[in-house]
Amino acid sequence: MNIRYSDYTDGDKNMERIAPLGKEIGVLTCAFRHSLATVLITEENIDPKTAQGILRHASSDITMDIYTHAQDDAKRKALEKFEARLVQ
Repeated sequence: MNIRYSDYTDGDKNMERIAPLGKEIGVLTCAFRHSLATVLITEENIDPKTAQGILRHASSDITMDIYTHAQDDAKRKALEKFEARLVQ
């Protein structure tokens, strides 16, 4: 599936293209959007404003507070960094 930048700038066209894929693999569009937000920010290191634009949210707060979920691996790494500072 090829998704171009223009797909994200034309209203709900991006969700129209993605929705059939979600149905095919059994994922609801809402769950897909949460997963997309999390992957973009926590794994691909995309800045929140860019993710906000892709997801077409009114603010980056919506993207960060509602759609992005902390990953266990990221939590573990953050705690390991903190622990390393304590034992220095």
